Amino acid sequence: MSTELEDYYKVIYNCCKCSMCRNMSPWEMQSKRFKDICPSGSRFLFEAYFAPGKMEITRALLDKEISYSDRLMHIIFACPLCGGCQAQCDDVNIIKPLDVLQKLRAKVVKEKGPLPAHAKFAKSIEQFHNPYNEPHENRLDWIPKDIKLNKNAKTAYFVGCTSSYRRFEIAKATVNVLNAIGVDFNILHPNEWCCGSPLFMTGQVDEGIKLMKHNLEVFKERGIENLIFSCAGCYKTFKKTYPQYSGEYNFNVLHVTEFLLKYFKEHNVKLKNYPKTVTYHDPCHLGRHSKVYDAPREVLKQIPGLKLVEMERIRENAWCCGAGAGVASAYKDFAYWTASKRLEEAKYVGADVLTSPCPFCITNFLEASKTMKDPIEVIPLVKILEEVTK
Repeated sequence: MSTELEDYYKVIYNCCKCSMCRNMSPWEMQSKRFKDICPSGSRFLFEAYFAPGKMEITRALLDKEISYSDRLMHIIFACPLCGGCQAQCDDVNIIKPLDVLQKLRAKVVKEKGPLPAHAKFAKSIEQFHNPYNEPHENRLDWIPKDIKLNKNAKTAYFVGCTSSYRRFEIAKATVNVLNAIGVDFNILHPNEWCCGSPLFMTGQVDEGIKLMKHNLEVFKERGIENLIFSCAGCYKTFKKTYPQYSGEYNFNVLHVTEFLLKYFKEHNVKLKNYPKTVTYHDPCHLGRHSKVYDAPREVLKQIPGLKLVEMERIRENAWCCGAGAGVASAYKDFAYWTASKRLEEAKYVGADVLTSPCPFCITNFLEASKTMKDPIEVIPLVKILEEVTK
């Protein structure tokens, strides 16, 4: 994929404004209630917020027909870059609007600068190697004292910032599961820094590349062969974003569900009973961006007693949690609105539990559920696995 917006000029012109990207594919749509695919357009209800409108805005900026304004910045950044539009466009026109929007943000940051909320976490990353303004030396404060790590292991767990500083239960559950089933692994603290996803997704590409170079050098020096992620955003950054700006690297990038599915089958791991009805939410970074749909579902199906029910919008048609690409930091109300729509969909299919393997999705769902009268229980996928592997 090209790194310059100007290289997409002809592609942008090929958007025929067919509006197929407003809703999920009509061939897969099950009801009018859950047909929407674009959180930004569905929330703000102006053509400018849907992908065709943004393509026209991008063309006008390249042709210098419009200038930056607060409203224009809102249109560009009040979007979780979920890729729902691109999933629909792949079927009809293939103009790759998600790629265009990511390059548009990079252009905006170079010419005008990032949003204040995005500049704030960029400063924190530069100073503390995480976007939460937390001391780097506290990155492993969550780790259980009885966890066994092997400093010579060729498999490493990349914890990520959100699990290290906010969603401790995800980090703890991941290492507990790995220990419980006998995986030999290590955590490369203090050399693990933010993956850079918040920077890449908000157009602060140069700053993201600095983190990429550091992280790749660390894993190369340590001779890591398998790198495991419990964060969908970190996983996608290593698997999809880094290769755009770096050479090849010689280690396997595995989401924890991919790793565990293979391990469970090879070692005939026996799991405990979990008598609940569960629905699975596809994180955009793991699903549409990285095409990992089956592994999380297959892992859940391995659990005795667990009944997996699907929502209407799943896999490439999944509705976004609403938190990604800087939306949670800059436009919280919009992020919670988007998440609440997904929670309603989960309850509609009769699930007891909504689960997801993304700490950012889990965080936004938990925050949004506080505004609901009868919210569904939200549990990280690795927490379910922790319970059945004890």
